[in-house]
Amino acid sequence: MWRVKLFETRPGTETFDVSQLVSAASWTARLNGQGTASHTLKLHGSDLRGDLLREVTRGNKYTVVQLWGDTVVYAGVLGDSDWDEASSTLTLQSKELRASLAAARATFGVNQYNPSAVALTITARSHGGAVRVVGTAIQSPSSEWNLNLTLPPMDAGSFSAVFRHEEKLTFENMLAQIEADGCEITFRPYLINGVLWWQVLVAERLQLGTATDLAARAPGSIVTDLKVKTSTATLATGVLAFGKGQGQDTPYAYAPLSGSGATDQPVRDVIVTFPDIEAIPGAIAPGRPGYTAPPRLQAAANAEYARRRYPVDQWSFGLQVYTLGPGLALPGSALRLWVYGSARIADGAHLKRVVALAGDLSMKVTPEVQDG
Repeated sequence: MWRVKLFETRPGTETFDVSQLVSAASWTARLNGQGTASHTLKLHGSDLRGDLLREVTRGNKYTVVQLWGDTVVYAGVLGDSDWDEASSTLTLQSKELRASLAAARATFGVNQYNPSAVALTITARSHGGAVRVVGTAIQSPSSEWNLNLTLPPMDAGSFSAVFRHEEKLTFENMLAQIEADGCEITFRPYLINGVLWWQVLVAERLQLGTATDLAARAPGSIVTDLKVKTSTATLATGVLAFGKGQGQDTPYAYAPLSGSGATDQPVRDVIVTFPDIEAIPGAIAPGRPGYTAPPRLQAAANAEYARRRYPVDQWSFGLQVYTLGPGLALPGSALRLWVYGSARIADGAHLKRVVALAGDLSMKVTPEVQDG
């Protein structure tokens, strides 16, 4: 069953169990860490008042956690709050850690800025190794910067980058550059001996655990309200990608590198920009014989083309989780839906990967899925 607790964000220690006070909730956990939530606490007659209540509404210091048993389904750093005097209710707004803190944090303190300095150098690391370098750097200035992050191993690979103070890059900016190279990054909240941590997972395509089999149309199935929308909004037959630069010196890459993406359809090529990806110092300039696209820019173009190559079937459905719990559908989980007898959906198994999970305080959750 659902429980809602408040933890101190930095040490990760539990502070308040507000399960009995929560009268309404709406939350969405996302694989990319951009989820948000709203929790309303009815405080008439409770002990959470006065200085304690003002302490909770300080915001960033606390994180609201929605649990099913010991499984963290959503964890969001507190931000804005709304107090209603007439009803004695407090509504807490929150964002997942990456959306809340990564978007604002640099790798250096405000008193350490040096316009000519290098903030961080990453040399020949895997995507996970690059995230570890960045994740370590954004906690390095002092103990006050520490977060409970379980970072990936420091593996070698092909990713290299130089981040400068003058670029004014945040933790999120750096993560986005690594993702643009062809990977996914998720911050998965969990408890260790009652302390809140975030496991930072990195993969070309994140899928956590084995797929759960679900009969989508069988009587008594936990799957409800199945719908499919086919979207062609992002469809592209080719991608021309530009990096950081000016005029004719701007590095570029394109995908596909060979063949045509428009063999049986009208051309629908697109132009995209990755303003943080630079040319390699000393490399042949764009437009001159022998020019080769920077590896990071080429990887970004390839990844963008892969995302846009085919129409997207957007499945939507609910899950009644009273018996199984919501853990089977956390972001990154795989669901194998078996469908037979549909006029639109082909018979057989359809593997889906959960990229977001939304819910409230009821026994129904709604996953957002992509093809697995």
